[in-house]
Amino acid sequence: MVKQQSAKDPARLNRLSSGWRVWRALFIVLAIAIMLATISPAAEAFGIKPAKKVVNFFPQLSFTDQFVIVRDSDKIAEAKILLEGDLAPYIRLDQEKIILEGTETSIRYYVNLPATLPPGDHVGKIIVEQGLPVNGGRIGARVRITFKIHTSVDYPDKHITASIDIQTANEEVIVTTTIQNLGQLSIDSVQPLVSIRRGETHIASAESAGKPLASGGTTTFVSRIPVDLIPGQYSAIAQITYDGNVLEIIKDFDVGSPTIDILYRDKFLKAGEINTFNLELENKWNAPITGVVASLRVTSEGRNVAELRTETFQFASLETRQVTTYLDARNLQPGTYDAALSIDYPGGKTEESFPLEFLKVEEYQQRVLEAEAPTQESTSLLPIVGLIALLVFNLLVITFILLKLLRKRQGP
Repeated sequence: MVKQQSAKDPARLNRLSSGWRVWRALFIVLAIAIMLATISPAAEAFGIKPAKKVVNFFPQLSFTDQFVIVRDSDKIAEAKILLEGDLAPYIRLDQEKIILEGTETSIRYYVNLPATLPPGDHVGKIIVEQGLPVNGGRIGARVRITFKIHTSVDYPDKHITASIDIQTANEEVIVTTTIQNLGQLSIDSVQPLVSIRRGETHIASAESAGKPLASGGTTTFVSRIPVDLIPGQYSAIAQITYDGNVLEIIKDFDVGSPTIDILYRDKFLKAGEINTFNLELENKWNAPITGVVASLRVTSEGRNVAELRTETFQFASLETRQVTTYLDARNLQPGTYDAALSIDYPGGKTEESFPLEFLKVEEYQQRVLEAEAPTQESTSLLPIVGLIALLVFNLLVITFILLKLLRKRQGP
């Protein structure tokens, strides 16, 4: 008699499930290994010896040397050579591309240092970049190694570096000058004179009291310059005097942002014709603004019915100029439409929405005449002004005659 096993045996079900999970995990690992072996680039060690060269700085120092590329493969490969760092202009190579053959390849370089370099550390980098092939001959990855050339220039006995930070608030400019003494000796007195300029125009300045600065030390001066600046571009100049030496630091800053105001735009045009559309614009920025574009969109019940866009133009500093462009209204009937005018320029945009009337030709001409004619109020004032002028003139004549008569009676 065969004993039937219950399908609800939980222990057996757990064992079967665990075994299936193990086999599935092994299958996934094997698949990933095969895939990586198929697509990954061939591993290849790639090194350099020595890794750097350190030289003492001498004016116009010249020398030739070499370093060696080391690989664990003797397969022929191509590599390119790049130069970086502040010493790069003074390094020369025989070629920009080389063929790597065998396990070691030498690269020769030539160095010609200038007569002077700024105090501090300087480095030049010779970078060798090799592409690693994948199956099929394609380049799948790039490996870089770097050889460095170091030199250092001593600081003089008295030498400073400085930076300035600028804030504008409450009709004053606050300039913070930070000074560091990198020289070998202490400085008896360091003193900044801070000036604000617009181009070549001096606006205001402030001088701080001098104070000593130890070697390796840092000090800060805060200059508060009361001045109300209009929007525009400015420069802060810190002229720092230290024991008979002078260092000048210049930093540009902006107040506000570029702005163009719309002083005038046409309020009515002719329906059914191509119109000139006139604008008067003002640059409120104290520097030129280039790349300005004016555009107009005319809509009726939310639907575009006409539009224009000018070519780019530019403004001089604080310039007011007239702009004339054209709007095609040949398909428009007389009436009042919604208009949106936009002046676009780098760093800003000026927009204005207004009702724009399109008139019949006769109505348009009448409106032009009314706009050019003097107002009734100004016309009514003309006779009064003339009468007053006539009375003043007559009074002067009578006064002159009376003075002559008095002189005659008095005699000589």
